[in-house]
Amino acid sequence: MRTAPPATREFVSYPDPGPIPSNIEFIWAPDGEAVAIQFDGVTMGFVDSHCKYGFSRSLIKKGPFGSPFDPQLFASLFGHSS
Repeated sequence: MRTAPPATREFVSYPDPGPIPSNIEFIWAPDGEAVAIQFDGVTMGFVDSHCKYGFSRSLIKKGPFGSPFDPQLFASLFGHSS
């Protein structure tokens, strides 16, 4: 099985995310074209079918791993703030 390499320190806000939360939820946009992931009620990231890469709170700059979380895009896609 192929997996993506982990993001390097140059791109992430913290290298060790810690343990996997017990409460993980996926939230779909009303049009079904985007999905977000929430850990313990906090939106950590999302992907949009119209964008090549996703958006994550763990990223500090745009690069080959995705882009930093964009609250305005999130609100426009999901109809509410994160």
